[in-house]
Amino acid sequence: SIQRQSRAEQDGVSLCVLAPPLSTFQAFESATHGKARTHQWLREHGFGQYALHEWSDPDDKSIVFPVVVKPQRGFAGKDVRIVHTRDELHYAVDSAAAHQQGGWRGVVIQEAVAGQHEWGVYFAATRGVVASTICIRFTFNEPLFVRHGGTGGAPSSKVMPCSECPFSPEAMSRLVHATSFHGFGCLGLKSRPVLETAAIFEMNTRMCGSIAYNPRLLSEQVRALAASLPEDACMV
Repeated sequence: SIQRQSRAEQDGVSLCVLAPPLSTFQAFESATHGKARTHQWLREHGFGQYALHEWSDPDDKSIVFPVVVKPQRGFAGKDVRIVHTRDELHYAVDSAAAHQQGGWRGVVIQEAVAGQHEWGVYFAATRGVVASTICIRFTFNEPLFVRHGGTGGAPSSKVMPCSECPFSPEAMSRLVHATSFHGFGCLGLKSRPVLETAAIFEMNTRMCGSIAYNPRLLSEQVRALAASLPEDACMV
């Protein structure tokens, strides 16, 4: 089905809890399916130009340094490292594997995208149709850093027209439709210095901090989602 829905009766009021469909979680939710699965999904569904290049073997001769080493499942930059040499790569992979279920299979080696600008595309959608999109550009002090690794500094941010984002409104509509997305979500993007397309470095099935802590933007997205729901729908 397009959405999973559960209902309960409480004090004579019908309550429902809406969750994104399984296809959405397979594409977006790295905490469940792993970060590599996200980029595999992008390549399989016509969004390969936005996927990060990945390697499974630290001895792969095609690896272009620097690269990012991270756990398959993680958040907030925990256990993420930027490495510049083969020796550093082996140490980072071994260190990460020691803390991951499945050893090396629980570790991701990804292309490192350097640039001082990142974009957050925060959206609300109903049954695979975009209801609202808000784009925020972040500017960091350094082009390549681990978010919680002590470098990079505090970002500045600016709400901007989505037409100026490296992930176009048309691409956003195609992505949401492909996942039958229902609810709130967020894309994190970084521009590639050489290639024309940006890289999607994360996809989240939740309302993220930059929106959740801004009352005006939060209200805008909640109202847009509520307005897009059928008259008999409810939102919890």
